[in-house]
Amino acid sequence: MSMKEDFYGHGAGRKEKLEEAEKEIGDILLKKGGEELKKQSKKSKISFRNWFKSLITPAEVFREEKNNANLIGAVKNVGVSAGLVLVVMYVLILGSIFGITLIFGGGKGLIDIIGKGLMSGIMVVSVITILFSIIFIIIFLIESGILFLFAKIFGGKGSFTTQTYLISLPYAALIWIGVVTSFILSMNPIIVYIYALYPVAMALKESHNYSTIKAGLTLLPAILFIILLIISSILL
Repeated sequence: MSMKEDFYGHGAGRKEKLEEAEKEIGDILLKKGGEELKKQSKKSKISFRNWFKSLITPAEVFREEKNNANLIGAVKNVGVSAGLVLVVMYVLILGSIFGITLIFGGGKGLIDIIGKGLMSGIMVVSVITILFSIIFIIIFLIESGILFLFAKIFGGKGSFTTQTYLISLPYAALIWIGVVTSFILSMNPIIVYIYALYPVAMALKESHNYSTIKAGLTLLPAILFIILLIISSILL
């Protein structure tokens, strides 16, 4: 075999080996990526129980949930909570319309309401629910980002993912409590905002591994916002 043939032969062999190695690495990365995605989806399962439990025993819940922290879970907690609130409100309004029609209209017009308005109503509510959830998620992530910035100023050592996930648990529950107090009980939601400081402070303390005092200082923007709300409600 000539030197030329030997050179090209070895070159072709190297190329094949390189392609095989690339394929093998790609398969490994794909497998690992799939496994990681499975882990993330397992971690991001919604626990309605922990939403409300985090308001009563936040330190305990946050210790348990810290290792499950992921942004997908945080987004799910806030988005699902906000979406469900709208759906429940829609069902209650629809039920009230049906009830009034049955009592005062003797059921006459009920078929028309079901036939004409129900499907279009469901479509409109579905779109509004998705948009409402997205807006809530964006607001929540911005709020968490501001808190994360202040946490770092006061020596916080945790990650944005851990902090955001832990805060999302009480946040999801407080969406419901805020709606109940404001719309159903006609109470001032400031009470909810004040109470929210406690579980959020515990979430900051757990995720950033610093003192309760530093967690309180991190919440200064939120405290100032609540003070402004109280002053405006008194003046107006």
